[in-house]
Amino acid sequence: MVPQRPLLLSRTVRANFEYGLRLRGISDDHQVSTLLHRLGLVKLESKSALSLSGGQTQLVALGRALVLRPTVLLLDEPTANLDPAYVALVEEVLQEWRTLYNTTLIWATHQIFQAQRVANRVALFLDGRIVEIAARDQFFDDPVDPRTRDFVQGKMVY
Repeated sequence: MVPQRPLLLSRTVRANFEYGLRLRGISDDHQVSTLLHRLGLVKLESKSALSLSGGQTQLVALGRALVLRPTVLLLDEPTANLDPAYVALVEEVLQEWRTLYNTTLIWATHQIFQAQRVANRVALFLDGRIVEIAARDQFFDDPVDPRTRDFVQGKMVY
């Protein structure tokens, strides 16, 4: 899981990536180095994770989760409060990861355009209940539920 406001270990960036692997008795320096490079964190790998900016912290939390090669990854607003360059990087890395490792991404977002860019299937939740689940194109182009139709048209949904 990658929470919206992740907590990092009071260790280096690299140590945060390695921690979950070490708990599992795995040493995969190549995977750690590859992810540090892909997320643009190589220059920060020996810095304390607690000294990073919010966007860098989010990238470390993402890398820490991805290095474990999960089959399912829950993402709670992983790009909230990130600048556009970091948003693009996170979306790109996660799309690549999904393809490379067949990882199921469950991605909570309030950004409708992001859902259109990254989703295969979309669900609309209202008051803690699922209103509609559909393939991306069906959801946005021809929703079944009138509340979903209102939502994708930018109207207030109650």
